[in-house]
Amino acid sequence: MRLPGLSTQAPKEYRSTTASGRVTHMMETPSVFIRYPVEHYNKIGNDAIKKAREKEGGYFESLKIPRDLKPLNLSTETDVVNAAQMYVIYPVVEILDILYKGKFDVFGEYAATMGQEWEKEEEEEESEDEDNDYNDNDNDDGDDDNGTGEIPEEKKMSLRYDLVFKTKTGKIIAIIESKRRGQIRRGDFDNAIIPFEDMDKPSKVSAKIQEAREIRGGKNLLLANGLSFTKQVSAYAASGSCEYVALFNWEHLILFRFIDVNIQKRSVGKRAFITWVDEGNGDFIRKALLGWMIEAFASRFKKD
Repeated sequence: MRLPGLSTQAPKEYRSTTASGRVTHMMETPSVFIRYPVEHYNKIGNDAIKKAREKEGGYFESLKIPRDLKPLNLSTETDVVNAAQMYVIYPVVEILDILYKGKFDVFGEYAATMGQEWEKEEEEEESEDEDNDYNDNDNDDGDDDNGTGEIPEEKKMSLRYDLVFKTKTGKIIAIIESKRRGQIRRGDFDNAIIPFEDMDKPSKVSAKIQEAREIRGGKNLLLANGLSFTKQVSAYAASGSCEYVALFNWEHLILFRFIDVNIQKRSVGKRAFITWVDEGNGDFIRKALLGWMIEAFASRFKKD
């Protein structure tokens, strides 16, 4: 079943954003993104639905998802978060709970404080970049100064995840970050992506890295919000030692898998997988998200 449509609402105008905190601002993103087929996650999602139905058929069949979106405006990021909880996250969590009952927790607005090794590096880098226009932490609500104009010390080196899935032992399984409608634009990412079939062709990967080096000084080929948002999810992956981070704004779901996360080096490596899910192109956001989550759960519990 598809998400309720937004045909009665005007499209949101594209608005560029920048890094909201120095952790995100300093974060290096991968140079190359490998387009991972959505069909892979659809298959895992279908298999998960089948297993959940076999395991607890009666309860599974009783689950009801609202179909009517008319009361929801979806004009702000908070609107997207609230709608996602009802229409996207709820059905996915219900299936995850059947298959991984009692093994995980879900947290919203979860604050993660960086370790001392991050703080030391940030202080060194900040001394070289004093004329910045970003905040001291990666929160967008502007309320962290408590009206004093000064950010509390304990919040200076922190990130806040919109939604995080964790094991009972505290290991992060996956992170989902929400954005306003209109802020995610495919063209901001396309230049940095290579086809899946080129993944094992060193010449293709090297050519993309070289292109980034020549055009963007060795950084990457991401543009505008594609760069700032990917810096953010890269920081989430590195800080939480988490391979699986997603971006969602109702119109688009972007599923990342960072294959070379190194929390000690504060790095996510040069390559990462990316899957773009767009129901306007015939994809199913909930099914792809479920498959991606199942893979994230399997990966995390295999490591533990």
